[in-house]
Amino acid sequence: AQSTPASSRSVVRLFKSTQIDAGIETCYAVATDFKRYPQWAGLSGCNVLSEDKEEGEDGNKAVVELAMGALGYQLKYVLDYQLYRPELVSWTSRKGDYGGSLSGSYDFEAVAQNQTTVKYSIALELPMEVPGFVLNLVASTIVNNALNGLKREAERGLA
Repeated sequence: AQSTPASSRSVVRLFKSTQIDAGIETCYAVATDFKRYPQWAGLSGCNVLSEDKEEGEDGNKAVVELAMGALGYQLKYVLDYQLYRPELVSWTSRKGDYGGSLSGSYDFEAVAQNQTTVKYSIALELPMEVPGFVLNLVASTIVNNALNGLKREAERGLA
């Protein structure tokens, strides 16, 4: 197996936050209802491979296979989730069709009983050089779909 030199890889990191008119528990519940992701997160498929519901020192864990269309391709990837109710949902990629890596998080902060600030971060690394504007477009689309969808779902109370 050959590894791709770091110089021919593309990396982007984006951060964005928004206010959601819903409680922190509702926001967390929407973000951890993986099977509903295709309905609001811009994904075409989701398969929960394993989920640990036991509250432990290291939070809960889940392994989820996701599918999305990007640049005319259907990509599948597996994410390892760490779940810390109700403040944090973070993930790192295990494997994927695209050969890169993906990590990120939803960081929730209650600012009032029914208002939550959500900070979303993502780091996307592709195994090939990609023009910066294309990489930023892909990452921005992921961030916007994730935050706008979460906001819409949480404010509708579908958790």
